[in-house]
Amino acid sequence: MIILNQDDNDRSTVVAALTIKTLNPDVYTIAEVNNKQNKIHFENANVDEIVVTNQINSRLLIRTAFYEGTSNFIEELLSNQEGNEVYMFKAQKKDLGQQFIDLLNYYKQVKNIILLGIKRKDKILTNPDNNELINGDDELIYIARNNIL
Repeated sequence: MIILNQDDNDRSTVVAALTIKTLNPDVYTIAEVNNKQNKIHFENANVDEIVVTNQINSRLLIRTAFYEGTSNFIEELLSNQEGNEVYMFKAQKKDLGQQFIDLLNYYKQVKNIILLGIKRKDKILTNPDNNELINGDDELIYIARNNIL
């Protein structure tokens, strides 16, 4: 369930999140939050993912100021219109126990995808160490032109 902050009021958005979680505690929720100080209220409401839009926007602006074209790159990855996009798949049986660098090379050569990181439980390992081993519950984050797995 995606909970948008349509009126730019975190208070009403957290009330919506609480209502949704009360009606169905098992539903996966993603909430849009304007003010990072309000993030704690969404955590208390058991929202699964919290996107602080003002924080993301300002970080993207700063990054683009240092490295021109960054916003275009991010926009391409987030759009579903053309180019590459970000995807995720559960590590396959053959991937378990493998080093990240070996999988990075394998998937680029065989599937023409670029591994960016590992989702391990609630933690994201972006650009993990080369020797990071893949575990049974890991999901691999990658970019590609199409969702191949």
